[in-house]
Amino acid sequence: MRKKFTFKTHFAVFAWLCCALLTTGSAMAQYCLPTYLNPCTTDDYINSVNFAGIVNNVTGCGNPGASNYTNYTGAFTANITINTSYPITVSPGPTWGQYFVALIDFNHDNDFADVGEFFDIGYSLGGGSVTNNITAPCGALTGITRLRIMCRYANTPLTQADVCASGLSFGEVEEYNVNISPPAGTDGALTRFVSPVTACGMTASEIVRVKIKNVGGSAINGYTVCYSVNNGVPICETVATVIPACDSLTHTFATPANLSVAAQYDFDATLTVAGDGNASNNAITNTYVDNIPVIGTLPYSQNFDAGNGGWTTSGVSSSWAWGVPTGTFINHSASPTKAWVTNLAGPYNLDELS
Repeated sequence: MRKKFTFKTHFAVFAWLCCALLTTGSAMAQYCLPTYLNPCTTDDYINSVNFAGIVNNVTGCGNPGASNYTNYTGAFTANITINTSYPITVSPGPTWGQYFVALIDFNHDNDFADVGEFFDIGYSLGGGSVTNNITAPCGALTGITRLRIMCRYANTPLTQADVCASGLSFGEVEEYNVNISPPAGTDGALTRFVSPVTACGMTASEIVRVKIKNVGGSAINGYTVCYSVNNGVPICETVATVIPACDSLTHTFATPANLSVAAQYDFDATLTVAGDGNASNNAITNTYVDNIPVIGTLPYSQNFDAGNGGWTTSGVSSSWAWGVPTGTFINHSASPTKAWVTNLAGPYNLDELS
């Protein structure tokens, strides 16, 4: 009888909700919510959020229930500008680790389902915190919109599809307001070297390309861009090309780079734009490119004295380094004076797989 009564009660509530939605739902769709199998009183919750003016700390399990949902839109608003990166730091409770994601409704359509609206923040152990960055893209609408923070127990990543999933294990949902402003002024940014990249048998005429982005609110009417190799004399070019706001281009230098000697090369680049109000994004430093030698004659022998031999390292927690060994057990090389060693000055790393 108790089960039956409970079912009827839930059915009546469900029927009332359906009626209410049919009556009022024609105005605007509402943000859907996920459901959790357990209330956040299990110590699985978002304990703090710090982002672009939001400082909401030690909140605990705000509103335990099917969705473990707390609405902070009336209390906190983040203020962000399009094309500017902002750090977001979140933390779980003291007991259980949680995986965190953030979602922002950039196109104001009352969902978080669109491309570019999902941000993977990452996992934190209980009592710790995790930080990542959020950038509003050029296509974002300005004004007030919704930010959602979600967490789930353990280190299995949440995905964008989980924003309204049913039957999640443990976790919590919090929502905030975000006020998005358009980019102001002139701001050009160097984002990366497109080429060259590490390869075998590179030549004296390697094409150099960099990606330039207009992250300001005004068109860029020409620019000067330079690159240098191993801190050498910069190669500079002044170009009259217009870059519209929120647009980007790949600049190809007329002067190639000489990478004919098998070695590692350090590329830097700078950008100068008239009226640029933000110099912090106008340089790229320490982009490394390896010319890996092609071995055409066997047997092959390399003592690594003149250079790293074109060898590179990878793996998990790698301590491999090229240089002069000074460790307790390995304190010299087989031939003067350099070698590849797992940590030039000490032991290799714990759990190293390299």
